[in-house]
Amino acid sequence: MNNRSPAVAEAFAARVKSLVDAKAWAQVVAECEACRASGEDAPEVAFLRSIAAYYLDDYLCAVKEAERAFEGNPQVAEYAEWAAAAFVQVGDFPNSMYYAKMAAALPSDPNIRALRPDGLPVFAEIFLDIEEFPLMQKAIGAAAWGRWTEAESWFRQHIALEPRHRDGYLGLAQCLLVQGRGQSAVQILRAAMHNMAGDAAIASLLGQALTSNGMDRDAQAVHRWAMERAPEDESIAAAAVLDLIADSEREASALAGDVRSWGDRFGMKAGALGPVPRARRKGRLTVAFLMGAVGRRLKGTALAGILANFDRNRFRLVGFGGGVLTDGHNIVFQKALDAWHDIRDMDPFTFGAMVAAEDVDILIDVSGFWSPKILAGLGARVAPIQVAWMGAPLGTGVASFDGMLTDAFLVPEGTVPPFAERPLRMKTGCLPVDLPAGDLPLADIDDGHPPVFAADVSMAELTPRLVETWAGILAESPESPLVLYDHDFRDSGNTDRLISLFGTFGLAHRVDVVGSVSPVDFFAQADVALAPLAGYRPETVLNPLWAGIPVVAMAGDGVHRRESGSLLHHLGLGAETLAADVVSYRRLALGWAGDLPRRMAFRNGIRQRLQSSPVFDGAVRAKDLGGILDALWEEACAKAGG
Repeated sequence: MNNRSPAVAEAFAARVKSLVDAKAWAQVVAECEACRASGEDAPEVAFLRSIAAYYLDDYLCAVKEAERAFEGNPQVAEYAEWAAAAFVQVGDFPNSMYYAKMAAALPSDPNIRALRPDGLPVFAEIFLDIEEFPLMQKAIGAAAWGRWTEAESWFRQHIALEPRHRDGYLGLAQCLLVQGRGQSAVQILRAAMHNMAGDAAIASLLGQALTSNGMDRDAQAVHRWAMERAPEDESIAAAAVLDLIADSEREASALAGDVRSWGDRFGMKAGALGPVPRARRKGRLTVAFLMGAVGRRLKGTALAGILANFDRNRFRLVGFGGGVLTDGHNIVFQKALDAWHDIRDMDPFTFGAMVAAEDVDILIDVSGFWSPKILAGLGARVAPIQVAWMGAPLGTGVASFDGMLTDAFLVPEGTVPPFAERPLRMKTGCLPVDLPAGDLPLADIDDGHPPVFAADVSMAELTPRLVETWAGILAESPESPLVLYDHDFRDSGNTDRLISLFGTFGLAHRVDVVGSVSPVDFFAQADVALAPLAGYRPETVLNPLWAGIPVVAMAGDGVHRRESGSLLHHLGLGAETLAADVVSYRRLALGWAGDLPRRMAFRNGIRQRLQSSPVFDGAVRAKDLGGILDALWEEACAKAGG
């Protein structure tokens, strides 16, 4: 295209300039690629392709095309100037300075200058504002607001430019894990291990990714390898313990023992951070919540609804979490708390000083192992009363905790809990849960097709035992399909595993995978929901209920596997949905599948039933929790003689 006629060049420039003025960047890309496909190429094509890539957030393409434009004609100041601006925005300062010097010495081309869109960054204006690793900063910012697809793109571009930057790999892998893409995270972390062999933090996260993908034995081998290289790192040891908890074959008592071993090794002793605080009678209590990143999860909005309904004449509420209150994952607590502190990367001594400065009476740890260093520090006791909640289902393993918030389903009266903390049973259930959006559709139930079974199950939850159970259901409902909500199942490795698991029972052809819809929309296309055998995720039973279809779940063996069962029990649905063993699980599922009138009646009444339940009433839940805290405080004051 360098030898093309001036008329052709002028026509191309006119076409693309109109698209540039309209900010139709995808069409600019198409026009440039069409030029190249026709065998014509020129520096202005690469120049415009680079600018379009920049506005489409593809910075890697932007710098490559900027270089290509300059190489095509190294005598144009506009090409060098844009290359300098493009490179500085990806943190490549040497290349940026080189092109900036070239731009200062070259003549301007008015035709190319006319192609520049208004507002395109100029090197001299942005150079001083660019931080180190700018793409990494963009990724972190997107992740803080839960924009995971955008964050993933920035992390990937950063790694392409900085292939040995460990934090880039860790950030990308965490981003993928949050999206439920364990297999993709495994691939990224294996590449990181190749580039940075011996890095214990990368190995630890690889272990977590393997666990999320159902590869428990491989995961524990990697965790052992990581702990050998960082034996004093409480976070790496905690990650190994948490992944053991996800092992469906390990007994709850053994798992609780693993947690206690971690606490015995890393937990601080009482008084290690200063004098142990004592309870004293007072009119208004300060209750602090160690949030971690709970706001990212579904429990966050429900917890905020509970806290917003606390009696402020009796309680002052303080939050400690990762990031500032205006971050996307914390913003749900803005109207629920009286004060907030960012404790990212904080050591236990500083945290203890902040708790003392706030004069905290009761500290409730919602985050569990979010910050193992802080959790270990709580062994020193930083508040008169310390209570665990949610983040450590089998206990914290750390001394100086006065109780664990639970309920009568998770830990029935008269039973001995596996954790060392005293069970504090909430009457309305201990799990903060929130209803899905009200405008999502209800299932369209009719008898024109065989009943459709559906499940929201991760690869880690999709055990041979679960597939065997489902195979028994499908064998007795021979025309029914099973539809799975997509959890990275379309990755080639996971697809092969799915085919193998279900193919063992001759059922691979009856299983389909559906993604790109909300979980409620997904369940609205089915008739009966099948929950995983281990009830780690209450949303796997709540979403189908909100879609208007019955769900079948196991009551669960061990506190940590009974959360879904707890929700169903406190909703008053236990008799209809909860099974004690796989035989009754199959019977319940087939009973629902074979009774169309019952399913229709269930559909017509379930949303009203959910909306009227105290489980979703923040005021009721706040009164329940507040009563427990008042009783604890009175007891502590009596013991302290205050």
